[in-house]
Amino acid sequence: MSKTAIILFDVASLAGLVLLTAVFLTALVSSKAARTPTWFAFIGSSIALSVTNILIMRHQAGTEPSNWACFLQAVLIYPEVEHAYGRRAASASLPVNSIDSKIPGPTTKMPCMVTLILLVLSTIMAGLHPSAVKRDPSGMRCHLEETPNIVFYTTISLAILGVAIIVVFEVLVISKLLRNRQALKEGMIESKLSPAMVMRLTLFNACIFIAIIMSVFVFKDVLASASANNMAMAILPLAGGIIFGTQRDIFTVWVSLIRRKKKVNHSDVPIH
Repeated sequence: MSKTAIILFDVASLAGLVLLTAVFLTALVSSKAARTPTWFAFIGSSIALSVTNILIMRHQAGTEPSNWACFLQAVLIYPEVEHAYGRRAASASLPVNSIDSKIPGPTTKMPCMVTLILLVLSTIMAGLHPSAVKRDPSGMRCHLEETPNIVFYTTISLAILGVAIIVVFEVLVISKLLRNRQALKEGMIESKLSPAMVMRLTLFNACIFIAIIMSVFVFKDVLASASANNMAMAILPLAGGIIFGTQRDIFTVWVSLIRRKKKVNHSDVPIH
């Protein structure tokens, strides 16, 4: 079961990395798939999390991973998870701010500040307790085990806070929608948000809620809890790639590129 879980974790991490990178580059280079800076920051943080997830690939069972890879992963996973949640909380405010600019939303600077603080904290704790840097019971990732629990609990607390912010803004969006649909529609047009994008944001929120519940509150067994937490952190970027990468404008760019490539290949064929 452990090896199967590790394989699923690696497949989800790699699939998320490939899909998110493709979506990110498509939006970056194509004017037909324009996105906001907050969107780029969120997708970028998810890519970074996927990269961190595979740092000890092929050394998750049996042979111990190299010290630098294990240390780097153990130090980075906490601030990166928090950064992704923070960016998502910031993006949750976009629909509300688009129709009522008086309602404050999380600033783009806040996730960076929290991430930096967690990075410093996890680095200090890993430096003070090098023996605590090890693979967790599932073998999927390296964590700061045992002594530096402050890093884990700080990350979880901030993640729950981020989710609470997301819930607040989702409630505000629904209430605004019920009260004044026309104002919501006009605000979305002005801020280049579509109802479909709001639905995608809401769907991804549901994925975040499920991930937190499964990884923190469901399993009491240490091995099952570690496996669930790691799988959640591998599946979330993949879910983000699927949810935000299946939009029509992204597909349109991909289809046009494929057609262009086929044309070029066809023109290169010699005529006899």
